[in-house]
Amino acid sequence: MILSRMGVVYEMEESKALVLTPEGEFVVVKRQNHMLPGQQIIFDDKDMYNEKKWINKYTAIASAAAAVFIAVFLLMGFFNSDDVYCFVNIDINPSFEFLLDSEYKVIEAKAINNDAKILLDNMEINQKPMKDVFLDLIKKSIDFEFIDAKTQDVILFSAALNEEGFNMKRNKDEQNILEFIESMDDLVAEFNDEFNILVKALKVTAKEREEALENNISMGKYSLYLKVREINKDINLEDVENMSISELVGVLNNMDREEETDLMETSEGEKTPEPIKTPEQAATPEAVQTPEIPSTTLPEDTISPLPTMEPIEVSDTPPIIDVTSTPKRQEVASNSLKIQYYCEDDNIEPQTIDYSFRILNTSDSVVELKDVKVRYYFKDDTNIPLDLFVYFFSHGNESEVYGEFYKLPEKVNANKYLELRFMTGKIEPGEFVYVQGAIYRKDWSRFDQRDDYSFNADADSYIDWDKMTAYISDVLAWGIEPN
Repeated sequence: MILSRMGVVYEMEESKALVLTPEGEFVVVKRQNHMLPGQQIIFDDKDMYNEKKWINKYTAIASAAAAVFIAVFLLMGFFNSDDVYCFVNIDINPSFEFLLDSEYKVIEAKAINNDAKILLDNMEINQKPMKDVFLDLIKKSIDFEFIDAKTQDVILFSAALNEEGFNMKRNKDEQNILEFIESMDDLVAEFNDEFNILVKALKVTAKEREEALENNISMGKYSLYLKVREINKDINLEDVENMSISELVGVLNNMDREEETDLMETSEGEKTPEPIKTPEQAATPEAVQTPEIPSTTLPEDTISPLPTMEPIEVSDTPPIIDVTSTPKRQEVASNSLKIQYYCEDDNIEPQTIDYSFRILNTSDSVVELKDVKVRYYFKDDTNIPLDLFVYFFSHGNESEVYGEFYKLPEKVNANKYLELRFMTGKIEPGEFVYVQGAIYRKDWSRFDQRDDYSFNADADSYIDWDKMTAYISDVLAWGIEPN
């Protein structure tokens, strides 16, 4: 593994730069065109000159200069990792890593391979917006024939938040980074006639980025490798590393199509399930909070948007409805929806149960979200009132997602479930809808998730999860209900 180091450019010559590290050490590195005096950079051993002569002339002043220099930069926060808001990798086959601030301006750029160095040496990028740098990279890649404008090449754009900078505004950061990633895809689409390329844009978790660094591969490629490995256990990292981005995305798409075909063939042999019962059709429910069963019509009092992790205030705590039997199902168009679950918090005894997920429309038709319900199953043996908040909804305002709690007796690993409904939006074929939120008790006491039906502590990226269920017009479309 190649270890990266950090420093500040102290002096520059034609082909080299003198860099001062936080430890007070002067080192000589190969100069890049984007370097400026006083700029913070990241480098590793292969970027360094083994040159003592230039360093020696600073020996007499090194201690004093280092003390003053470091004090100034520490005061200004130059060595504070919180300055880095997110990391971006761009794989064109030249591969790059960029460190961005909270305004998505480039703090530092790093070439992951030699071809990338050629491009960076011919660009000015310091403090430029990422969108400008991205377009410049594409144009330069066409000029240097890394991209063939006659064929439709694929560029991989991946981004990961800086975990060290996270605090209570994490939820808003998650929303912002998703919007930023989507904006890069939209940006390239505007120039599609000129570029003739496709962008594969994805969000990478901090854990995936860390593992990518350990394996000396871009985090975007590593994330795709994990997705391919879910389908084909025999593939190894070296195979993926040697593939072009177009080849890798092609392999993933082919595997997805094969998996969908297998699922459709399996579904054809299943028994025709019976219709799902609404709470009114089930045995007479016994309300825990109130004697009335809520209407299937969405109430006017809905959840307010949540700017931070503070709980949303609602007019009435969602009642827990007693469902005496698991709703039955009837046949629905095969492979129409898929739930992918992401465990934001793998704590076994948390104060909130995170139910973050995304819905994929795997059909050829548009699905209206108002017809969709999603259920998350869990255990809760207390009578303490439950509530929920939604802190991100990719297809509208958070207040347009509404939830109710139901009792589910005589089940081993779930005695309650949260049912989420949507007031607006639609899912185009092949499109994802993201929802992030959490369940909490009114007294903020802790849950025990160790045997909850829908909980999976190992889901550190979005994975297919059939222990959450999805319904279209009250018909089971995805998942397995608890026995």
